[in-house]
Amino acid sequence: MKTSIPAHTLIGSNQFFIEGFINTLGAKPVVINGITLQNGNTDLYTCPPNKKAFIVSVTISNASVSSAISSVLFVDGASSHRISSQVTTTSNQTSLITGCSLFLESGQKLAVASNTNQAYAFAIVFEIDSSLPIKTAFINNFSVGDNLIYTCPANKMAFITKVSSNCFGAVDGKGSFLYSNFSGANISVRWYLVRSGLVPDNTTALGTLTVNVTNTSLQNSSDRSPLLDEGDSVQIQSSSAATGQLAWVNLIEFEK
Repeated sequence: MKTSIPAHTLIGSNQFFIEGFINTLGAKPVVINGITLQNGNTDLYTCPPNKKAFIVSVTISNASVSSAISSVLFVDGASSHRISSQVTTTSNQTSLITGCSLFLESGQKLAVASNTNQAYAFAIVFEIDSSLPIKTAFINNFSVGDNLIYTCPANKMAFITKVSSNCFGAVDGKGSFLYSNFSGANISVRWYLVRSGLVPDNTTALGTLTVNVTNTSLQNSSDRSPLLDEGDSVQIQSSSAATGQLAWVNLIEFEK
């Protein structure tokens, strides 16, 4: 199976869609139907050996007489991280939870946190071969100030993809930089795309303003220059070292 992707197939026209890409690579759709949620965390799916899995969508159906409050979890070993905003689904209604798109590695899980045992979860993921150079780079241990998420390896380039309406792919030359805050308080963050040899400052910042992210919410920032060369890095500045933060980018690495 092909494990390196030439640059021209990714960025020649800034028109790159995951639909055709995964079909070429033999991706397998997996549908998770009607898992009964518990009051707490409920596992929906575990990525199998020798696979990666891209989370496409999660839907909550609430059969209770009261509202269901839910969020999507990415479970890595003993650690659970929220990858969506907190969503309220009223009685006898459904909610599509958006923005929860990342790649699970083998053994990692997709789960839902909920306040009721009378709701049901439905999800779609795409499984691909683990040898493919597609991944999620993330950080969950934060310090006040600059935090490194990803550095492009030697002899590689990396393309940061865009997440929009639960789709994966870049359609306008921009990439998605995702951050969830379940720390219990509002936190200010700012993203940086740092070229090799430089440091985070106003010249390497993505966007012009520091963003205040409210508790129990997800920030999906789409910004310029998603293509990284070797030694370039993605960093995020945070005003807090509190637990409950997660920052991530979805990317494709290819040989120079």
